Amino acid sequence: MDEGLDGKVAIVTGGGARDDGIGNGRAAALLLADAGARVLVVDRWMSAAQRTVEMITGNGGIAVAFDADVTVDTDCEAMVAKALPMALASSTPRVRPTTPRTSYSRKTVGSKR
Repeated sequence: MDEGLDGKVAIVTGGGARDDGIGNGRAAALLLADAGARVLVVDRWMSAAQRTVEMITGNGGIAVAFDADVTVDTDCEAMVAKALPMALASSTPRVRPTTPRTSYSRKTVGSKR
């Protein structure tokens, strides 16, 4: 499936799920990776995020796990900061979230627009 996401960076919050189950976040992360996106899988439980990453990388995709609580501003800032090197590595000029945005400024994500 090519949705024009090859080399783009996707931040998926709630990207983990219990065991090998498929929740909305994990499903989104898997589909985005399948479409070529590099995925930052964010969840409050690192083990759940890491399992999603294992599923993505096991299928040839690129993903990184990150533990964060999206209700905490500093966690959100750290999440975006973690995604920026992924964006630079893929020559993507800015991060485009794939799930509802938390509060951040254009300065935070480095957008010139």
